[in-house]
Amino acid sequence: MSQQLENSADLLRAIGNPVRIFILNQLAKAGEKTVNEMRSELPELFAVSQSSFSQHLSHLRKFDLVVFRKEGLYVYYSVNNEQMEKVQEVLDGLKVAA
Repeated sequence: MSQQLENSADLLRAIGNPVRIFILNQLAKAGEKTVNEMRSELPELFAVSQSSFSQHLSHLRKFDLVVFRKEGLYVYYSVNNEQMEKVQEVLDGLKVAA
């Protein structure tokens, strides 16, 4: 049980940043995007360097929340729906029973 709780906490920490939530939201809406496409839509409020943005994507990849495919010079990212279902299960477990 404690390992399951640790895994749940890790997943929530992985998405617990406004830039990472933005990335997941953009990918959920579009299906897939390149880094440049996502960064060009990043609100000025969250303006981050290319390096920082890549670190956020790397963090999401570490927890398998996004997947990627290469096509020529471009890397396309998309949401890993299976892993996002796990996040949803964690959140559903926090709901108060009606």
